[in-house]
Amino acid sequence: MTTRQKLADELNDILMGEMVSIVEYGPPSSEGGLTPSLLIVLETVSADSLDLMRKPIINALKKDAVGVMTLTEKELLSSADVFPIKFRSIKKSGRTLHGKDLITKMHVSDSHLRLRCEQELKNLSLRLRQKYLQAIISPKQKASLLSSASRSLVQNLLVLAELKEGKTNASQEELESITRDWDVDIGLLERIRVLSVQEKPNELEVDSLYHEFRAMVDKAAEIADEL
Repeated sequence: MTTRQKLADELNDILMGEMVSIVEYGPPSSEGGLTPSLLIVLETVSADSLDLMRKPIINALKKDAVGVMTLTEKELLSSADVFPIKFRSIKKSGRTLHGKDLITKMHVSDSHLRLRCEQELKNLSLRLRQKYLQAIISPKQKASLLSSASRSLVQNLLVLAELKEGKTNASQEELESITRDWDVDIGLLERIRVLSVQEKPNELEVDSLYHEFRAMVDKAAEIADEL
């Protein structure tokens, strides 16, 4: 049993009548830099319920990274326009561990998904420019930033593949083929991964990759804008 599942069971036991649903989503472990997560749906998000949840969550975090999102049922069913990409991910891969199955009731519209995708890509582009201009960061830190940004880019490219090409849950190979037709070469992401694990990456190589990656993000944002 994973740390996430053990935490879900413990929260289900202590929340008693306040718990509506507990859903697991994301990867099974934190390997690869991703975070296994839980969606906790409560009758009300009260001080008492938050206090009850706090200790088990802190204990779980000592064993593995676990993300926890807490909402009421009303908030869950009315917030898809605010968190469309996250809710899309939960709807596609989430699994109800305890309580009501609310996943099937979640609705994410394509218009909200497209807008959020464009926002995230443009925010990522602006952040990369700002970091390059204003932050004094080492080649190692730049490589780490690119590695983190790569995961965000891939998530948004998967959304674009669904919206633009009608391809749901594209595999790595399928996404490479689709994005190649958009003149976006995600083979660059493997070069970033290799650099990010080096102890002392070459500064010129890192800067070159940084600007190549920025251009790729800008291209993806342009595609989202034109949908």
